[in-house]
Formats: sequence, structure tokens, C-alpha cells
Amino acid sequence: MFLNFIISFLQKTVAQKIVIGLTGLGLCFFLLIHMIGNLFILKGPEAYNSYAYKLHKFPGFIVLELGLLIVFASHILLSLLLQFRNSQARGTTSYQTGSKGLKKTSFIHHYLWQQGLLFILFLIIHLLSFKFGAYYETELDGKLV
Repeated sequence: MFLNFIISFLQKTVAQKIVIGLTGLGLCFFLLIHMIGNLFILKGPEAYNSYAYKLHKFPGFIVLELGLLIVFASHILLSLLLQFRNSQARGTTSYQTGSKGLKKTSFIHHYLWQQGLLFILFLIIHLLSFKFGAYYETELDGKLV
């Protein structure tokens, strides 16, 4: 019963916009935590390497990564779905260019999909460089890790 309620709720565009907003907020929170963690580099290479080592040895790290992937994928897929639905609902281009002209949107909103593509390109390069890139051994507390 509850699952049916959730499924019917998520089929509404308002609910999908809420989910997009919440996943976007979650991604912003992750980015903030990620940036704070990277500030350890300012304390020196040993502090940064220790932080990275402890983070990757955290027992739930894989679960956190999978959760982040799910949040990221749902944000993208729901955004694309809503964009498709909006373009279907809009109809022909003659409808869009009525006497009042095109709908006024801010510069940022007008180029959201280009920003998304740039972000995905950066994310691919970032992951290839740091997550799946070269592995370097280092010494922490007298141990080779």
C-alpha cells in the first residue's frame, strides 16, 4: 500500500521536481564535505594522505559511493524526464513564439543542460584521474600504505 502511494506520488511532476531539488541539495552537501576534506592538503601531504587513507578504509565507504551514484543518476534522469515532458507539453514552436515572445528565463536557467554536460565532463576526468588513476604508495605513521 505504501509502495503504491510512493509510486503514484513520484509520477506527478511536482513530486519529481521535489526529488530533483532534494537530490541537488544532497549533491551540494556532498560537494561541500568533499571540499572540506580536500582542505587537508593545506596541512601538508601527510595529513592529506592520512585523511584519504582513513576515508577509503571506512567500512561503509562503498555504500556511500553507491548512494552518491544513485543520487547523481536520479538527479540527471529525472531532470531529463521533466525536460522531455515539458517539451512535449509545449507543443509546436509557433505556440512558444506568441505575441509575448519566448518565456523569459535567467541566463543560468537557460543554459542548464550545457552546464550539466560540462559538469559531467569534469566528473569523468576527475574520477579517471583520482579514483581510477595511478596508485601511489605512501608512508603513514611509519607504515607503507
